[in-house]
Amino acid sequence: MMNDPGSRGPTRLFGALWLPAMLLLCSCVDPNQPGSGVPGPDDDDAVVDDGTPRMTFEPEVVQAGALEVIFTSLRNFELGDDATVCCSSEHVRFYQTVEELSAQYLDLLFYFGLRGDGPAEWGIETGGIQVVGEFDIQPLGDVPELAPGLAAGTASLPQAGAFDVFTFEVLEPNSFVSIQAANMTADQHPWLWVFEDDGITSVINAGLEMMGNYGTPALGFWAEEPGSYFLRIDENDDDAGSDDWICDVDLLVTAAGDALPHTEMEPNDIAEGWQELGTFAPGIHRVTGVAATAGHDANDDLSGDLDVFWFQLDARAFVEFELTWEGGDDLDAMLYQGTPSQVELGYGSSRAISYGMATPDKPETAGLLLPAGSYVVEVGNWDGAPDVPWTIDLRVIPMDFEPETR
Repeated sequence: MMNDPGSRGPTRLFGALWLPAMLLLCSCVDPNQPGSGVPGPDDDDAVVDDGTPRMTFEPEVVQAGALEVIFTSLRNFELGDDATVCCSSEHVRFYQTVEELSAQYLDLLFYFGLRGDGPAEWGIETGGIQVVGEFDIQPLGDVPELAPGLAAGTASLPQAGAFDVFTFEVLEPNSFVSIQAANMTADQHPWLWVFEDDGITSVINAGLEMMGNYGTPALGFWAEEPGSYFLRIDENDDDAGSDDWICDVDLLVTAAGDALPHTEMEPNDIAEGWQELGTFAPGIHRVTGVAATAGHDANDDLSGDLDVFWFQLDARAFVEFELTWEGGDDLDAMLYQGTPSQVELGYGSSRAISYGMATPDKPETAGLLLPAGSYVVEVGNWDGAPDVPWTIDLRVIPMDFEPETR
């Protein structure tokens, strides 16, 4: 659902799929340093080298559902500019890019699918030569199923690095799914991650950065069709976890309903004319308009026809944005927090809260947990032809859990 984090402007504040462990990018290790744990040419117990390209992992025995940094050793294999990932088993997901790899001894970030069980391969190819390593994925045991409601389940993380897993069903098409962790202490920072039924395809991943400081960790998504899902719960603090680390898991599934139409009205380029669309209740709000002209300036700010509207939320909600259009143009959208009198448009604006729809992607998408308040949306054609019709859906997913009834 979330875009790749490559926006045109500054690093996006929200809307990207942020993995706390992604801070652990490729690092080099000297095999001759004491305690490196890697057999090097100066070690008495070094592996006999017969010249065969070889990749080894430490650890190689991993748990299904684990997100783990794996120490990786390459022998008789040099990474070239044409290096690509090859031979990846369906339950192994690599969370870096090959372009980041440049050493013989690497720390690599992998996720192992929740349905993984048994041998799994992962490898790299360069210059027509492949090197492949093998993991042994240990399967999950029984996974409890959540039925919609408050305190639908209890998550526990008995030790650092632990995670908990649940399943749940969405029985009707066009449904909103709302999830939150509740009844936590101040030093608990749950990280919620939803996967499709295959256990490897991410639906939405909400760590602290995406959830912001808007209260209890929570997320939502639109399920267009019925289906089965996994919910994985981890800790943003890698060192956290103890016998008393527990929290409630609340689950709501509600009907999204038909899209409510809103039509852009000109003029709406300047703050005094920004179109007010009122309070957005939970549901799908579909705004349509036309980008009359296209263009951007030296700062990558939109300089053609700007279509700007603003709306209000009277309660906390998770809002999914999806901007679509026809043709090969490159439309963008940006989200700001505040009223027209408070918001200045453009990259670097102190009121900008998402650059997630300012990318070369089509469609443009973003998702944020937003508190009650006012929000401004700017839509424009960054590059392309004149008179391009566009549609942006704002799916306002309710987060109105009632703690007093817990």
